[in-house]
Amino acid sequence: MSARFLALILILLAACGKKGTDASPPTDSDTISPPVGEPPSDEPDTAAAQAVVHEYYAAIAAGQYRRAYLLWGDSGRLSNQTFQQFRTGFRNTASVRVQVGEPGRIEGAAGSRYIEIPVEIEAFTDDGAMQRFSGTYTLRRVVVDGATESQRRWHLYDAEITPCPDGCANMDSAAAEVVRRFGSRLRMVSLLGPEAVVVTAIREHYAPLITAELLARWTANPAASVGREVSSPWPQRAAITAVEDQAERGQVVRADIVYVTSSDTTAVVYREPVTFRVTLGADRR
Repeated sequence: MSARFLALILILLAACGKKGTDASPPTDSDTISPPVGEPPSDEPDTAAAQAVVHEYYAAIAAGQYRRAYLLWGDSGRLSNQTFQQFRTGFRNTASVRVQVGEPGRIEGAAGSRYIEIPVEIEAFTDDGAMQRFSGTYTLRRVVVDGATESQRRWHLYDAEITPCPDGCANMDSAAAEVVRRFGSRLRMVSLLGPEAVVVTAIREHYAPLITAELLARWTANPAASVGREVSSPWPQRAAITAVEDQAERGQVVRADIVYVTSSDTTAVVYREPVTFRVTLGADRR
């Protein structure tokens, strides 16, 4: 599919809170985007997911590959490797460490909970060469009645990890978080509905994250908007692949929009590459 190019904006306090700078108080006309993460009651759940990623890399660093393998769902099979293949992949790794970023929102679907956690990874090979990677892990846990204790724990479900030889900056930036949040809302705007319904959905779900200009364009012509185009497959999330600084123009975030089916939300049907331009800390007009 052809890549789309969208212009998004993170408004008011969301960006400033990351940087520790001052922000003007909101007015009645401002729409404040919801805080990153879940309400306080879900904070332990988020911390537990982060702990799994830390444990995963601690096990790899200690050479405990079976322990690391079993942190993947379905007894390691969701790594898409046999245990032998998994262990062999680290045969030249001398050391590894991970920096875990701010988790995304916990999302629910089909009796499961999902969360994306950005990471930056630094590894050294046996010959002393340094390798750097960045991306996100998606973790899943089951919440249906009758699930076992093991199924109710967070497990690694999917990974979007790519090399970054020039550095791994900004994968956990406010811009990347905006794109993740936007990607999680795509399924909430069904382009199949009546025009008035689509316009309402665009305002409700996209307005806190996009520029006033883009909002006006999409509400005037909903067919030019993005969202759920068919009942199935549908866009589930945005998997960040790269973040690039562009000085005064903000940041460019590249991502794959991940599509799944209504009958099986665990199987990725296809990925659509999308490029976003995100301007941080700008006032909404």
